[in-house]
Amino acid sequence: MKKFTLTFLFAFVCSIGFAQKSKIDSLLMKIDQTEDIKELQLVTGELTSTPEGAFALLKKGKQDLQKAEKAGLAKKQQVALILICDAAFQLHDAPELLTDALKGIRICHDTNDAAFLHHFFHFAGLANIYDRNFHRAVNYFSLSTMASLASKDIESALGTYSDMESCYANLNMPDSALIIARREFALLKQLGGREKPGYHNMAM
Repeated sequence: MKKFTLTFLFAFVCSIGFAQKSKIDSLLMKIDQTEDIKELQLVTGELTSTPEGAFALLKKGKQDLQKAEKAGLAKKQQVALILICDAAFQLHDAPELLTDALKGIRICHDTNDAAFLHHFFHFAGLANIYDRNFHRAVNYFSLSTMASLASKDIESALGTYSDMESCYANLNMPDSALIIARREFALLKQLGGREKPGYHNMAM
């Protein structure tokens, strides 16, 4: 009876592991089918919520980056760096996150392609939050909001404003936090009362 129970438990654990791997593989395949940042966010969000998903995303991002660099494809480099930054954020790997965010910023400037620029500025700010360098984080978040508003991405700007408020709270600067909160409220009204997004917001 004991042997049967152990065999059953082993088979059960293996089936769970196989199901998780199948889900991860399926989500990784979906990433290859789009370069749209909104769709990528949905897929990577589901992937990183899966056990071992963040590690799989980090591995894929680095592999894709290597291929894109070899082929000289700037857009695919940006996508790969978004994947790496997303994974590094989930894994709380501040050095990796900052290094790759800065790479992404440089590529955006070099190619005059600002589609992903505000995301890379935001990731750089998050990396500095992990290091508790709140002043520098605010600087990157300010750049992120300017890039978001320039591209009319109000939802991303709202998420970044929320992170800026948290930074000012940690810096004991309530007046600055209030100014940002008012800007956030003004933008939120432009969305017509839709629910405020929370993409990569850091709870302090």
